[in-house]
Amino acid sequence: GARRGAAAAAPGAAAETSGPPAAERIPRLSTSDGVPVAAWYYPAAKPDKAAETAAPVVILLHELGGSHESVAPLARDLQARGIAVVAPDLRGHGDSALPSDRGADARKSVDFRNMTVTAGGRIRAEADGRGDVETVRNWMAMKAAEGTLDLDRRFVVGSGVGAAVAAHWTVLDGTWPDLVSCPQGGQVRGLVLVSPT
Repeated sequence: GARRGAAAAAPGAAAETSGPPAAERIPRLSTSDGVPVAAWYYPAAKPDKAAETAAPVVILLHELGGSHESVAPLARDLQARGIAVVAPDLRGHGDSALPSDRGADARKSVDFRNMTVTAGGRIRAEADGRGDVETVRNWMAMKAAEGTLDLDRRFVVGSGVGAAVAAHWTVLDGTWPDLVSCPQGGQVRGLVLVSPT
């Protein structure tokens, strides 16, 4: 009995059964029109400790009336497979509340254009218009600079209205002109639309 208990407490035993890392709430992000965007980051599980490459990443967008919580099961499944996931609450959903000065009708409406906007100027990092998904993308670019995420292996998954947001933002992402030093857009390698509206 005592020996079996000692073996269970051995270092590394808990790590084998603990599963992927817990989701992390990203510090509050803000769009160019002043909407705070709440988002959660699911770091990729690393099944092979020798692998030091940056993880592919999925931007996971929820359905109308949903939030990051409604896509959490898919996020955890992708995470367990070695894929990092960022799941934002789109404006007016979950913890991404619209400012109170916009009126009740505006807070309830789906502000599709401002969820997807990415425009203004020729240098993306200095763009005048940054919507919900673009704000998340900019946070991901910071993580990519740290070597955590691979933006060349970025995928976008959306459900319902989130699918329409995903498709529209992906098209806008591809319109940014390349710089001499690097591409500014067009790095989405796959788009998955679940029950698109």
